[in-house]
Parts: sequence; C-alpha cells; structure tokens
Amino acid sequence: FSNLIIENNKVVNNGGGMLLALNDFDGPLLINDVTISENIGGRAGGGIYLARAGEVTMTNCTISNNRTENAMASSPQGGAGIYISTDYSGTTTLNLSDVTISGNVIEAESVSGVGAGIWNEDASYGSSIVMNGGTIEGNINNSETPDGSAIYSRGSVTLQNNVIITGNSSLGSVLYLTGNWSAFNFTDVQIYENTGSKVINSFNSPTWNFTNVIIRDNTLTEGPVIVVDEGTGSPGSVFERLQITGHDFGAFYTERVDGEMTFNHCIFADNNLSGSDDYDAIYAVDISGEDAIVITNSILYTPGGSEIEVILGNINSGVFLYSDINGGQGAVQIDDGASLTAYANNIDADPQFVAPE
Repeated sequence: FSNLIIENNKVVNNGGGMLLALNDFDGPLLINDVTISENIGGRAGGGIYLARAGEVTMTNCTISNNRTENAMASSPQGGAGIYISTDYSGTTTLNLSDVTISGNVIEAESVSGVGAGIWNEDASYGSSIVMNGGTIEGNINNSETPDGSAIYSRGSVTLQNNVIITGNSSLGSVLYLTGNWSAFNFTDVQIYENTGSKVINSFNSPTWNFTNVIIRDNTLTEGPVIVVDEGTGSPGSVFERLQITGHDFGAFYTERVDGEMTFNHCIFADNNLSGSDDYDAIYAVDISGEDAIVITNSILYTPGGSEIEVILGNINSGVFLYSDINGGQGAVQIDDGASLTAYANNIDADPQFVAPE
C-alpha cells in the first residue's frame, strides 16, 4: 500500500480504516506514505486492526484522529490508532519507521479503554512492536478505567532512534507494559509533558534495557513515575543514562526481580516535588540478585524533597559507587531484609563555594 489516504470510515466492531487478518501470508506487508485518519472502530482498531498479520512494516505514515467507541461493552475497547489482536493463532510484528500516531481517542463511553495510540493485546503468540523514530502524540484515553494513553502492550516493545512520546493523556498510565516473555528496549527516547497516573506502569514484565532515555515534566496524579514489576524468574535489567526529572512523585519503584537492577550514569533529580512519597529517586523491594541494586556514576538529587533518595527493602545487597546523592548515605533508608554492602567514592555533600580573600 503506497501513497493512500484512508479516512472517514466507520465499522460496527474492529478496524475502522483497515483490517488485516492474513493467516499464512508470506509477507512482509509494506505500507508506505499512507495517511489513516478520522476513522471509527466500534470496539478496537479505529485506524488499523492487525491479526495474524506476520511482519507489517509502515514507513512515513500518519495515523491520526481515529476513534473507538463502546461496542462489545463486556470486553475492553481501545487501540484507537492501532490494534494488534489475539483473535487468531499467529503473530504480528509491527515495524514503524518515522510514523506519527497522534490525536487518536478512546471515547468516554468506553467501559474499559486500553492503548489509545497502540494496543497490542496479543500475549499468547508473542506479537511485538518495533518503532524507529516517529512520534506518539496527543492521544487520549477517556475511559473510566483506562491504561495506556500512548501504548498498552502485552508483548515486547522496542523504541529507538529518537522516538518522542508527548502530550498523551488519561486517568491511567501513559505506557502500560506487561507479558511474561516480553522485553522492553528503549534507546534514544524522550517522554515528556504527558498527563496520567504514571508514565510507565508494568506487571510481569521481565526484561528492561534503557539507554539515553529522557522522562521529564509529566503531570501525574498518583505516581511513581515508573513502576517496574518484573515477576518471578526475571533476569534483571540495565538502565544506562536514564534521566527522570521534574515530577510531583517519586521517580522509580521496582519489585519482584530475580536478577540485578543496574543504574549507570543516570540522573533522577527534582522528583517528589509534592512531598507525597517517602522517597525521591528509587524504591527497590524484593530483589534477589547477589548485588540486587547497583548504582554507579549517577546523580540522585532532590533538595527539599523527602530527605530520602533511596529505600531498600528485602534485597540481598545494594552497591553505590561514584555518585552524587543528596544527603549522602543518610539519604539511603535500609529496611528489614536489606543490606548496603558498598558505599564508596560518592559525593555526600556538595562543596560550598568560598570566595577568595
């Protein structure tokens, strides 16, 4: 499909603009320079519905201002932009290159709305999303019980090469990520000025790798900014050059990890500005790796916050090296079942400038 405009269509159930259910299709299916806008899917896939579609590659496309309503009210509604279904056996790998997903809306009449921008429902067969560049912007999940104004995925998600997620809104999270076999790999991603309860919420989401990710200035109603719940049997995760700044709630909560959580060259600053949480930067609990949490070359700094930057609970050990922690070691709270095995070469207090005589 090339150089098309698909707009102003309406269906009773799924796939307002396009429905692709292509069992045993050899593919890949290529969609280039296509605009899909102003379509309505009664339940899901206002713009596009994909099921057992194999490899789908979209390049330089725009999926905008599509909607879903409240058809099949006993089931969730959503994927106002794109919906990946689990209705049939077979997987979908959705490759998005320089695609804009904007202004798609789950209407308020929906009983349970998920994924206003993208909804990947398929956990059974391992469907996944890979996004290179592009923007997810201004999508709205108006449902009373919403999750994922930008993305709701039960399969793996890879975002890379300057993906921007901004201006999305709902009463729930901006991104909801889950799936027992899923991996979430973010590289060169900016997530800012969204509105919701959390920026990222997760459950049974085993593998995370973030590099050069900026999460800033989102308006949250509950917090924390990120919840990483890996589930049992998880290998642990690595966060390299992750920046979380400018939020009213604590930055990062993680639990149920069987490996190590590593933070290197990270900046968690000016979070918990409302003072409503009992920590500012990281709360880690129920992590069973040998060195359960490792923080190196990082800045954890919220003057006037809770005065506790990190809470460790029920973990084997914590290691803090070469970092600037506001309040020093006294800002690390160690609860029952936790230990701090290394705290070395850190900046405990910023030096005060003294003018020369």
